[in-house]
Amino acid sequence: AVLYGSAVGVEVTAAAGPCGGASVLLLERSDLEAVVAEDGPVQEADSMLEYMRAGLVKHLLRQWPLLTGLSKVGLARVYACGERVTYRAHQVILEQGEAVHDAFLLEVGVLTRVRRQAGGGGSQLLSSLSMPGTIVGQEVIAGQHSNATCTVVAATDCTLYRLPRGA
Repeated sequence: AVLYGSAVGVEVTAAAGPCGGASVLLLERSDLEAVVAEDGPVQEADSMLEYMRAGLVKHLLRQWPLLTGLSKVGLARVYACGERVTYRAHQVILEQGEAVHDAFLLEVGVLTRVRRQAGGGGSQLLSSLSMPGTIVGQEVIAGQHSNATCTVVAATDCTLYRLPRGA
């Protein structure tokens, strides 16, 4: 089901009796209209959730300044290079000082950026990121080779869209 008027990209699992749960993707009406305008109507009811997720990711990617000028075909090519990945709470996504190979677009969840002090002197919380469409590791898409300047950790269970270098 699609519910209007809630935070973009929020996903909820609702109990549906003895058969399990139901996945619900909450979208604002303007985002739903943008997704349908971009990709056209859904062909099969069974693929509705995946269709909406893919459309939402494309919509969020288009908001990123480096990709705003891409054609519909160009954006579809970038999207096709990536994959949806999930991280459990407390899993490290990027490690400070290590080479960055992938960019990650946040779909659902909360990430924290932490700077670890040299010599085991603890760590400093830099920020919490929860806005769908937030991208970490964006220098990879720009073709730059760099090391992570901070550690990025899943503060909650997260769903991200991973884009490899050169996407």
